[in-house]
Formats: sequence, structure tokens, C-alpha cells
Amino acid sequence: MRYIHIRMKLHEKIAKIRKKKGLKISDLHRKLKSIFGNKALSYRTLLRLEKGHADGRGTSLYQICMGLNITLEELKKGTDEDIFFADYMPKNRRQGKYVYSDKATAFILSGAKRNFLPLELVLEPGAKTKIEKDPDGEVKFEKWVYVLQGELNCVVKDKKIILKKSDCVSFDSRLAHCFENTSSKKTSCIIIQNPTHI
Repeated sequence: MRYIHIRMKLHEKIAKIRKKKGLKISDLHRKLKSIFGNKALSYRTLLRLEKGHADGRGTSLYQICMGLNITLEELKKGTDEDIFFADYMPKNRRQGKYVYSDKATAFILSGAKRNFLPLELVLEPGAKTKIEKDPDGEVKFEKWVYVLQGELNCVVKDKKIILKKSDCVSFDSRLAHCFENTSSKKTSCIIIQNPTHI
């Protein structure tokens, strides 16, 4: 069984709930004024929030929830702010790609809000990525690689690790590294980088 969530923007959810309750923006504004007095959100701010032109955070969302008589969890449910939201990404809707060359491409497999970066790297025969190195410092950057098909040479610092289908390896990605396909068949693999760094 596969659960598919349709992602909705937070400002769209605010407008949807307001309309469902039969309220105009002016009605919601009057309600906020009656609850919060001079500290209530302005009519203009409400308009901007609903159009996505203002970033609704903290006090703003608290006021809107009070005005709509809902909880913050109810407001965020099913939106891209939902802590329970899972990214569903069919193959034809990848979030982006990085082209190393005409023979080497990495496809981004998750939304931007994740703390890790999953990629599908596809290498045609003879392809090689450029040498990469995540920044030195207190943060430890790591990569995990799992081969889906073909054969992959994972070069970390001066060491070459040859991976075949279903093999995996993980390493500190602050070390200089690259990936290459020296075989005569296409190679593809999943790479997960934690934390995200592009």
C-alpha cells in the first residue's frame, strides 16, 4: 500500500479553511481585533499571508489559528510545513539535477526541507564525476553509496573501492572523492549525503 499526500502550501491551507468556515478576510480581521486588540495582525498582513507574500511564523500563525478556531497541528496538516509530511516523488517529478558531463548526471530525490540529500547518480561507460570535497570544520559530512546496477569505482582520497550491484560504502565526505564507471555498461547508484551540502 502506498500513501500519497498532495502537498499544499501553508498560505493555501489558511485560505481554504477560512473559506470553508464562510469567513471573508475582513471577518477574520475583525475577529482577531476582538481577541488581540491593538496587537492583532493588520488586514494588509492577512492579505499578504494568504497570497504567500509574507512568511507566516510564530505569533502570526498563533493568531490565525485562534481566529479560525483550529490548532496549529490542524493548520499545518497536509502542507509542506507538516512535520508528518512525507515527500512522494514519482520518477518523472525529480526536484532537480546536477550535470557533471553529458555522460554523468545526478538526480535529486527529495524535497528541500530534508536534512539529508539523496541523489541517484547515473554514469554512462567511461564517465567520471569531478573531484568533490565537503567543507572542513566542526560539522562532519558523510556519504553513503549503494549501487543499483553496473559497477562503480568510488575513489576516496587515494583509495579506490570497486562496488558491484547491491554493494554499499560510506565515508567522510570532507575527504576528496569522485565516482567513475570504467566498465562497458551503464552504472547507477543511490548516494545519501548527510547533512545536506551543495
